[in-house]
Amino acid sequence: MDYLYILPELIIVAVALVLLVGAALSPKDRQGYMPVVATAGFLAALVAVYPALGQETNIFGRMITVDGFAQFFKVIFLIVGVLVTLSSAGYMSKQKTSGGEYYVLLMFAVTGMIFMASSTDLLAIWLGLELVSISSYILAGYRREDPKSNEAAIKYFLMGAIASAVLLFGLSLVYGYTGTTNLVDIAQIETKALAGPAVLGVAMFMLVAGFGFKVAMVPFHMWAPDAYEGAPTPVTAFFSIGPKAAGLAAMIRIFPVGLSALTSKWSLLFAIIAAVTMTVGNLTALSQKNIKRMMAYSSIAQVGYITIGLAVATAASVNAIMFYIMAYVFINAGLFSMIILLDERGIGQKIEDYAGLSQRAPVAAAAMVVFFIALIGIPFTSGFFAKFFIFAAAVQSGFMWLAIILAVNSAISVGYYYGVVKAMYLDAPKDASPVKVPRALGAVLLTGALATLALGVFSEPFIRLIGLASLLR
Repeated sequence: MDYLYILPELIIVAVALVLLVGAALSPKDRQGYMPVVATAGFLAALVAVYPALGQETNIFGRMITVDGFAQFFKVIFLIVGVLVTLSSAGYMSKQKTSGGEYYVLLMFAVTGMIFMASSTDLLAIWLGLELVSISSYILAGYRREDPKSNEAAIKYFLMGAIASAVLLFGLSLVYGYTGTTNLVDIAQIETKALAGPAVLGVAMFMLVAGFGFKVAMVPFHMWAPDAYEGAPTPVTAFFSIGPKAAGLAAMIRIFPVGLSALTSKWSLLFAIIAAVTMTVGNLTALSQKNIKRMMAYSSIAQVGYITIGLAVATAASVNAIMFYIMAYVFINAGLFSMIILLDERGIGQKIEDYAGLSQRAPVAAAAMVVFFIALIGIPFTSGFFAKFFIFAAAVQSGFMWLAIILAVNSAISVGYYYGVVKAMYLDAPKDASPVKVPRALGAVLLTGALATLALGVFSEPFIRLIGLASLLR
């Protein structure tokens, strides 16, 4: 039964190994089947999640937990895999390098993300994190002939290695004091025993620093702009939604659950980090001319909003985080599909490249507007309710000052999103030829737009389902 519960992960790994062999045996010009097989693998894994729905048990010596929280994120990460694979198909086929290994690395990264959300053991979480990180380092530098891609990979690797070492040292301190790496056992230790020693305070700061790097919290965000700009655009799309969501899922398991006895300490720390992160992200994004760098700082700001939920650490705030991540996956996947489309045509890196896009691709431009207003938090979009649930949880728990900073920063974000919308609708196009949207990218764009609107109009049923999967009740 243990292997039945991890059947989705086994399917992904099996398909990845098949693709790895196929990449070695197939000529580079005959690897068009790769994205089709990868997409089929992710969809098969999605179907394989069904038998475990509603189950709640521990497997493999209590290192992996099968519960609603794990199944929720498993579904989210598999959807991320499908959307990124579809977005990558046309882009990778036009690259000089072989695309076969790309899909293998993507599938390994998604596997690591799933284990991060499903693990209740500190060591298992770290191993899942490293699987994601190593795959991401290689993906960032996948365009070997591009100096910017090489620079992105080196910076990401060097800073990531330091963050991993800090995180591992923090985990070792927790183990050294508690004598266990199991989060359930750590949570059951008496509050007085956990709250006293300074060593756990040091461990807490190290855990925050390590995970803060992985999700790009300020001041651990320095890698994100360069990695976003230099990495292949589909990889940038993956960075913006996949590893960050996995890191946040792991943080929910570790802090509000495993280290609940230290809530008074890390709650204030997360509150300060949230305020600084959203403010730095939004203010810096205002001056960006490169859209991928702009989206990097936008993503940093979004992490700041989500971190409010960690600071509040209530059942309502955890539910809000889960809804926010679900909404953000579809918003960013759809938005980056348009950036990928223009990047395939040799443009789209600069905001000025979007001049007159409403005339060249009116439907796609309208979809981009939907994504931008969702990121701002305008009603009738998923982004509005994502921020509203975070805002409400903060107010209810006495974090009114954080809620106010969230509202102010949402207003600030209008400035840089409007710059792109202005270019699309008010500036004259440099090239009047229509932009044709390929089927795969069109599917991602349409899925993202419909999900963004559906989650905004019909948010209540989804938040109820999330409540059933929440770790805090």
